[in-house]
Amino acid sequence: MESFVEVVFLHNYLFHALALSLSCIFSKRAFSRQQFHLVVFILTSFATFLFIDFSEQMMWFVEMMLFVLFFKNKRSTYCLFMSFRFLLNLICFLLIQGSILNHQFFSFEIFPLFLMDVVVLFFYFVLYKKWKYVYQEKDFVREFILEKKKYVGYLDSGNLASIDAIPLIFVREEIYENLSGEKRNIEIVTIHEESWIEGIEKEIKLDGKKCHVLCCPMHHEYPYDALLNMKGIL
Repeated sequence: MESFVEVVFLHNYLFHALALSLSCIFSKRAFSRQQFHLVVFILTSFATFLFIDFSEQMMWFVEMMLFVLFFKNKRSTYCLFMSFRFLLNLICFLLIQGSILNHQFFSFEIFPLFLMDVVVLFFYFVLYKKWKYVYQEKDFVREFILEKKKYVGYLDSGNLASIDAIPLIFVREEIYENLSGEKRNIEIVTIHEESWIEGIEKEIKLDGKKCHVLCCPMHHEYPYDALLNMKGIL
């Protein structure tokens, strides 16, 4: 069975992008734009152009490397990504004559692929309009290192607070409880009230730059590991 490789590449790039977008939405985790397209490009390129005797084993190695590099702290996102890819490939397999090779769909029937891609592009457009905030958030998502562990934080333009010129960041409660160091009480003054919270002074590494911050516990659910400080860190 012949297959137009370039068409198959574009088709699967679109489907992998859709699967990853749905995974980010349902898991409430996000990638930067660069990471998002890098994951999709690496996966689609290897799956489309890898034609060797042990290609199946090589694809599992690629999957493992993608998990270690991009999904180590997003395990639920990766599980959803695998599930959505399987579901989309199965739909293609049931509707269009073709086969599943290297974890993606191949077919020689170009016109049905084109029609399906048009439908998916329309669905993608609707998805983007409804969940636009998720894609906008990607530009403010940053990975940072705290106590030799990698986390994902969101740069919040509304968080400009600092104490003695040290910026405040808010981390998940379970992360805060495992931090070492002396706790100190911090007074937070707002328009409506004054309150006190705990904080631990730590050093984080963000975008290759080290900076001192005051880590405070976050007492509510949030899709990221931390709420970073826009003013004091960048």
